[in-house]
Amino acid sequence: MSFTLLHRDEYGTRSFQFERWHLLLVLAIVIFLSVGAALAGLAVGLDWRKSETMVGEGISLWREELYDQQQHLLAMREKTQAQLIELTTRISMLQAQSIRLEGVGQRVLAHAGLDADEFDFGVDPGIGGPQPGELEVGLPSADTVVTEQSNDFLKEMNLLTERIQKQSKQLEILETVLSNRTVDTEMFITGRPIVKGWLSSPYGMRRDPFHGKKTWHRGVDFAGKSGSDIVATGGGIVTWASKRHGYGLMVEVDHGNGLTTRYAHAKSLLVDVGDIVEKGQLIATMGSSGRSTGPHVHYEVWRDGRPINPAKFIYRKDS
Repeated sequence: MSFTLLHRDEYGTRSFQFERWHLLLVLAIVIFLSVGAALAGLAVGLDWRKSETMVGEGISLWREELYDQQQHLLAMREKTQAQLIELTTRISMLQAQSIRLEGVGQRVLAHAGLDADEFDFGVDPGIGGPQPGELEVGLPSADTVVTEQSNDFLKEMNLLTERIQKQSKQLEILETVLSNRTVDTEMFITGRPIVKGWLSSPYGMRRDPFHGKKTWHRGVDFAGKSGSDIVATGGGIVTWASKRHGYGLMVEVDHGNGLTTRYAHAKSLLVDVGDIVEKGQLIATMGSSGRSTGPHVHYEVWRDGRPINPAKFIYRKDS
């Protein structure tokens, strides 16, 4: 099968004869070029979309990384601020504690009458030791941001801690001194065993009030109103609190160092054996129990198991 193509122009009419395979060849070439162009366009489109997708993914990853870094920085900042607040609070507490210790120390010194130069709570202690970075103070690890301000806080807190440690040590020493002084003072027998009354019979030889013969009086008698107070002349432990032959109701107090005191002829006893009494503490009331002619307290001082003259204890000054 063949086709004739007629073409007319100014020169006349021309005819072109084409066979069927010619047309098929041209059609095939056209289809091939069209398909090629389409495939090339598709490839270009795919490459552009792929590039656009990669750029978009890259931007998204950058945004996520930037967000993570921002969140990390915010967390670090918040943590650092919290640490600074904690340090500030701690320093305030240490300062208040130091002021209280200094105030307590000064009042105790004034009350005890001790030399303030020996216990100067207001002087800053000498400092030394390793660098601040070497101090193990339980603060953030190496990966935590610690600003210069927090380092200043650390230095001040360490200084306050050392000062408080020194003040506490001074108070411990002062407590020991005062404790020893208190023990000595409490055990220091002095004064009369009564609050109100008068000396009615001294220590030594006297005429016995019952038979009139001269006998040795191994204590002193203080007379007064029945029921008036009888007080301990020194601190110690009660070793007797009941009736005793010739003494009536009696209290005996052991003051240590071989010294004991006896308070006899009481109307009533206000302590029991084993009680710890202080100087001046009420231990009985005046009466006339036992071998007695009237309300009074028979007062004795014993040293190492032997009675001695109470006069030197009665009239000596307090320590």
